Amino acid sequence: MKRVLLLDADGVLFWNDTFLAMILKALEEWNIAEQDITEAYRSVVESSDIFGSPEEWISTLENENKHWEKIYQNIAEYLCRKYSYNSNDITEQLLNKAVYYNNCMVYSDVVPFLEKVHNGIDCYVLTNAYPSVYQVLNVLGISKYIKTVFSSSDIRMCKPDKEIFFYTLAELGVNHKDVIFVDDKPENVIAAQEIGMKAVLMNREKKETTLQWVKNLDDLFNQYLRK
Repeated sequence: MKRVLLLDADGVLFWNDTFLAMILKALEEWNIAEQDITEAYRSVVESSDIFGSPEEWISTLENENKHWEKIYQNIAEYLCRKYSYNSNDITEQLLNKAVYYNNCMVYSDVVPFLEKVHNGIDCYVLTNAYPSVYQVLNVLGISKYIKTVFSSSDIRMCKPDKEIFFYTLAELGVNHKDVIFVDDKPENVIAAQEIGMKAVLMNREKKETTLQWVKNLDDLFNQYLRK
């Protein structure tokens, strides 16, 4: 039986700018003060639960796009209280330039690692993500190495809820002891460890931690996967 590797997506396979950074970059050529953009962002995004409740899961790319359109419309309307722009123009600019799945970048170690292990290790993704995660993995050239993606937008559970790990293990048909789970969030690693999984923190910034950690995927291979 092949070994099983269960990987988080954002923070392990790819990274992206914060939403605020994407918005600032999208509007950098507009005559709008950075302070005002930040204020609009905080008013609209940080003061509300943009990810919704479990009863309001965004499960399709169409709904995801509508979700961001609503948020960006609110930001545009906030800015237009002070600036004489058309709010629809700002909304369109943000939708074109500040879309999450168009602003993701693959880590340099990812594709070489996946190339190296794909014949001997089954790689899966377990992620708290919007439906566009499939598009991200495809655009970045990663999806061909991943057997299955388990996304919170599909299964309506999120890490660190232990139920999402039990669900994934059941779907894979494997024992928890036969899986190595890698995530960049300590709380997710701890939850996996508490049900007996071998869980490792992806710690690319080498922050102080008491958890078992690796600095990149090469480090993961050398510590846990090399025969």
